[in-house]
Amino acid sequence: MSFKLVVLFFLSLTVNYAVGQKKVICYHTNWSQYRPTQGTFFPENIDPNLCTHILYSFAKVVGNTLAAYEWNDESTDWSKGMYERTIALKSQNPSLKILLAVGGWNHGSATFSTMVTSDTSRAQFVDNTLKFIKLHKFDGLDLDWEYPSAFDGSRPTDKENFSKLVKELKAAFQADGLLLTAAVAAGKGNIDNGYEVAKICQDLDFINVMTYDLHGTWESFTGHHAAMYVRQDETGDQRNLNVEWVINYWINLVAQGQN
Repeated sequence: MSFKLVVLFFLSLTVNYAVGQKKVICYHTNWSQYRPTQGTFFPENIDPNLCTHILYSFAKVVGNTLAAYEWNDESTDWSKGMYERTIALKSQNPSLKILLAVGGWNHGSATFSTMVTSDTSRAQFVDNTLKFIKLHKFDGLDLDWEYPSAFDGSRPTDKENFSKLVKELKAAFQADGLLLTAAVAAGKGNIDNGYEVAKICQDLDFINVMTYDLHGTWESFTGHHAAMYVRQDETGDQRNLNVEWVINYWINLVAQGQN
């Protein structure tokens, strides 16, 4: 299996996408409309030729349904919603792919965890998601469950159930040529506890490894939050908190068929 790395604020691992095809993946956040004064940012401010893929963030899981997060994501009889305004960028760049991302840190894990618990609830979510994605003319879905690793409302069974969800979504998406991607953890504990790596990589078109916030305010020393390489003075688990180690770890788990 071949991989290609694309450097952004994420690192993207090509899994089943066309080998050698350049990808520049950009996240557009639906809360950027609320930034003050000159920081306000709308879909029309995006250069449609800057990115190969735009991931519109975020939608949410409500019961067994994919649902809009912001009040103006969806169009109404009297207004054009953010979804429609983002999809309109394809008129300037027809090759642009626009996916809807679901989840995020603030969304939490609990609703994902409950939804994936049974075959029935997953099937309902897959069916509802397919309809939602097609209704709003997205090119696919990005799963941003943080994280399926018995953490923050997750269950120990979520690791296996996440693999099932990925497989079932991919099967439903194939007939319409829709893409399925995921934003995945960079921390070793969340990787080991959260993903059957080889299984999900068989069904995802590509993954975006969240190679940021490897360091932060919870530490008693300063340094880059997303260091590219290990520092000479780092020891123990600290030596795993850099982009080089994280990406190599993901690649090695796939190569070993690690589940």
